[in-house]
Amino acid sequence: MKLCVALTVLLSGCAGPGSRAVFRQDHTLLLARGNILDPVTRTIRVADLLIRGGRIVEVSTEPLAGTGPVAADETINLSGKWVIPGLVDMHVHAWGNPSPTSKDGERDQDLGTEAVTQLVLHAGVTGLLDLGSLESLILPLRDKLRTVVVPHAELFASGPVFAQGRRRSGAGPRFVRDAADARNQVSELVARQPDVIKVIYDHSGDAGIGSMSRAVLRAIVRAAHEFKLRAVVHIGTWQDARDATLAGADAVTHLYDDEPIPRDLPALMKKHGTWSIPTMAVQCDFATATSSLEFWNNRLLKAVTTPGLRADYADRAYFNDRAKFWGEWQTDYCRVNDFPSLRALAEAGVPLLAGTDSGNLGTFEGYSLHRELALMVEAGVPPWQALAAATTLPGQFLGRSFGESAGNEANLVVLTASPIPAIH
Repeated sequence: MKLCVALTVLLSGCAGPGSRAVFRQDHTLLLARGNILDPVTRTIRVADLLIRGGRIVEVSTEPLAGTGPVAADETINLSGKWVIPGLVDMHVHAWGNPSPTSKDGERDQDLGTEAVTQLVLHAGVTGLLDLGSLESLILPLRDKLRTVVVPHAELFASGPVFAQGRRRSGAGPRFVRDAADARNQVSELVARQPDVIKVIYDHSGDAGIGSMSRAVLRAIVRAAHEFKLRAVVHIGTWQDARDATLAGADAVTHLYDDEPIPRDLPALMKKHGTWSIPTMAVQCDFATATSSLEFWNNRLLKAVTTPGLRADYADRAYFNDRAKFWGEWQTDYCRVNDFPSLRALAEAGVPLLAGTDSGNLGTFEGYSLHRELALMVEAGVPPWQALAAATTLPGQFLGRSFGESAGNEANLVVLTASPIPAIH
């Protein structure tokens, strides 16, 4: 989104650069006369928002006096500003930004997860769903961050990914031997209270951790649902997406690059209530970042990256083998196959969630969520639908209340321009 010349993050319990905080449960904040962009109703209205204890308690198109029954401890005049719900990236690996020239990670921008949750506030990102990190580290950190007032975006996490195999589960993925083992493995992880269950069901040959049978996939999804958790399935082919849908997966993440989506699959996903996390940034932007000087002429991108990392992207002569492969892959497939697939999903009414798969080449923690929305719109997704995919719909998927109505959590971003015409 080319709109973040200036933004303010208003978080219930968090603060950061260019942001303000509401720390006390009895604190009342009045946001006066802002242009409220509501992705649910797809309307824009000038209104006052009264916030108490981190929740919106009243929305009024008539000015609220800020006295008497609606007395506010603080009033912020937002006349001429635009207010949206906080942005949520629904697919990240929140550690930092890799360099295309690294051999053993020595040139990566290795930030660490806690620093990433702080950095992304620069981009108006108030929530992150990490879909694959060490469970012994990511889940305790998530719990710690929920008890402190350090400036940060809220962290949601799956913990490890589930894969099929006979290797011992531990430091990396959880390997499930067979369908009978699925419930035991999910049950063990549930003790750590993951926010979702992440499954690798990839028969493209590129997953790197083996292929899973349909029986094991069904068993993991069934176990996740038994424990009231949603199952997010990484897919590598359209057949994988079909199998995941029929197995009851709550969401599939990624698109299959080799060909556009089969005509009947979007309707099947819609029928079964399967959401899509298409991850356009990771599937398109490495090619853009290495071929367009304009891509790097962005204040927000510069705020979340280092000069050394930016220089590495311009130094093609030293690209590692993975970077060379990604450049060829994305040049061939992104707009030819991914765009029509995403457009078909949107037109079929499949709920979309904006997720970048940041932590991979061509993605940048925080900033790439803006690129995700821009790529969605370029592919043919209406701007309002794209905005909902990064704001209110993540709340719905995660069982939270993100939005701009009375009762919603008061995680808001204030902009200097409307994002609707600016997502490009």
